[in-house]
Amino acid sequence: MEVKIRKARLLDANAIWQINRDNWKHVFCDVYSKERIENVLKRKLARDDEKKLRDGVRKGYRYYVAVSGGKVAGALIYKKKGRIINVGFLYVDIKRHGNGIGTALVNYLERKERAQTYTLTAASRKQTIKFYEKMGYRKLRSVKTREGDTDIIMIKRVDVSNKYKQRKLASR
Repeated sequence: MEVKIRKARLLDANAIWQINRDNWKHVFCDVYSKERIENVLKRKLARDDEKKLRDGVRKGYRYYVAVSGGKVAGALIYKKKGRIINVGFLYVDIKRHGNGIGTALVNYLERKERAQTYTLTAASRKQTIKFYEKMGYRKLRSVKTREGDTDIIMIKRVDVSNKYKQRKLASR
């Protein structure tokens, strides 16, 4: 399956947020309380999709999508502050979990944005944690949400200077 990563367009807004809503409805039901899921979905109405994307861009978030078979199959939203990248959102169409789309998005981000530190908040779902650990992230700490659920803060530190030296040596 060929996956292309590109900058999101306004026309992608509905697909991005639909993937997000579907994950909240179907994937997180084993992790988060029913109350939390209902509260999140109340704030994610389809009629607001384009506005949410525009507002996010205004706030400094960068949006990328994975396209496969002509359709948006996943999305990654992050914010860069100095040498730190904070991933705010990485979701893959639930019908395409396990097909390398999430891996392609994370790899793209790490190639595109050579940061020293990458952080994200992950659901305390075994598959999610395992995915990020496979990508080189480690658990930093657990946090309790207002609803009483537990999320995991994950981090990946990169020795940027060493990567730069390796690239320079390889180009000789």
